[in-house]
Amino acid sequence: MALGSQIFLTYRQVTTAVVVMVLDLSDPCSVLPCALRWLGLIKQKLATTYSLFERKGLQLPEQLKARQRAKLLSQHDDKGLVDCTGVSLVLACTKWDVFRDAVDAEGQKVMARTLRWLAHSYAAHLMYLGGLQPGEGAGSASGSSRSSSQHTQQQLMDNFSRLLNHTMFVGMDRKMPLKMALQFDHLGPLMIPAGSDKFKDIGRPQAQMPAVLTAADVAAIQQEWVGMASELFPAMKQQEQKERFEMDVRYREEDVDAARARREAALEAYRREMEAAKREEAVARKQKAAAGGSGGSSVGQQQQRMQQVAGGSTRKAR
Repeated sequence: MALGSQIFLTYRQVTTAVVVMVLDLSDPCSVLPCALRWLGLIKQKLATTYSLFERKGLQLPEQLKARQRAKLLSQHDDKGLVDCTGVSLVLACTKWDVFRDAVDAEGQKVMARTLRWLAHSYAAHLMYLGGLQPGEGAGSASGSSRSSSQHTQQQLMDNFSRLLNHTMFVGMDRKMPLKMALQFDHLGPLMIPAGSDKFKDIGRPQAQMPAVLTAADVAAIQQEWVGMASELFPAMKQQEQKERFEMDVRYREEDVDAARARREAALEAYRREMEAAKREEAVARKQKAAAGGSGGSSVGQQQQRMQQVAGGSTRKAR
């Protein structure tokens, strides 16, 4: 994100952008910190990009948000409470089968409802995906149970592919062709397209929902769900995360490392180019402002000289 900050969701991309956030359910402690961090970064980047349009007097940002709200939430109870970003967001939660076998029902419920609240708040699609290899997680069962699990996982992947194809190549104007029925039950693999959920159906942890929801209520209840989930799945310390995700030098791949190095070098060159362009633009603005100021002073001096000449002519006439 640091290196790609200059090209991530730029003004050229926002009209057709699809952002897919992949969350690893086999590591439940990292799911919500990762989701909240990336949602914040996405909003921050969009705000910066949208400001470029607004400074030019263009209404495109509001048009994108209004279009998304009209297509997904036109008749929805939460129409005025959902923060439509103007781009398609997808929360893809992988390794649901491992998560299901490792976490009890209460933990699954809290995680599911917290993710549902986050996804619905941002008009995002929410999908659970299983393991892709036979013999993992729920696939470790035998006989008909294993066959059924593999079939379910394949259906989940098919739906995910359909979702991506639809958001990238069709858009929100047509209904999404999903094979599986929508799934809201926390004991199953969630399948919730954007605009299909409701805050009142998700509910509030350990309290009743307000009769009339406000934007402040939505933010407060989100914090309640996040707080409860954080107690069940405490985030790892920064040092533990660093040790866990440290790359083992034994598994280096020269081709992959070289390709990554080239890409990072290209991104860095692009970033320097953009910074140089901004500096040149700032210098040009200063020069233009200085030229305008000097032009104004020369005009004033010319008027003063004309007044002096006129005054001298008058005295001679007398």
